Amino acid sequence: NLIYTNTDNIDAHRIAGSDKDNVYFGGADRSSGNISYPWLKKWNGVTTQDITMPLDSGINVYEMILTSENDVWMASFHGKIYHFDGSNVTSYQLDKDRTEFPKFFINNNFELMFYFVGRSSINTTEHNVYKFDNNKWVNVYTDLTNDTLFYYFGEPVSVINGMLLRRCVDRIEEFTGNSWKTLVNSPTFQAYSFAGENVNQFLSSGFQESTGYVKM
Repeated sequence: NLIYTNTDNIDAHRIAGSDKDNVYFGGADRSSGNISYPWLKKWNGVTTQDITMPLDSGINVYEMILTSENDVWMASFHGKIYHFDGSNVTSYQLDKDRTEFPKFFINNNFELMFYFVGRSSINTTEHNVYKFDNNKWVNVYTDLTNDTLFYYFGEPVSVINGMLLRRCVDRIEEFTGNSWKTLVNSPTFQAYSFAGENVNQFLSSGFQESTGYVKM
């Protein structure tokens, strides 16, 4: 059944749920003109409920994860992370003002992690991994890769069973918890996305350098 339809001033970007009667979806509210604000709604199985979001500089909700029925984490492109505990929304400002390609995940130690691409130049991409620890978001690791592939072919990372994988121009890397290590060398294959059971059993789609065709 249709439970929500975008309007001219509301954009829905992300949806996540714990079951069919607990589904959250969020995005950007552009009804105020040139300035956008984040918005969040919940489907409770009967109707949609409006959840009040802070009117700060977050602008949008582009990423979302549920760690339980009433424990929702959201992220924007502008350094803001939001947490809804079932009653209230708390806003966290990171020490970065750009959080593009945001990705929440729970690692194998059951820790809440957050990956994003920060400010990057024409020839380099800044990768950041943060962890929620003692009621604050702390930086775990930041590095640069010498490529711009991520801006042309989808998202730079995928999560497989709690492990974060990153695609580079000539290799696939795994985040170890405090750094990146090469998982697969692929000098003639540029990975696009990943899916599988674990880091030893997964498939990757991408582009074969000599042909430009998508391969599996």
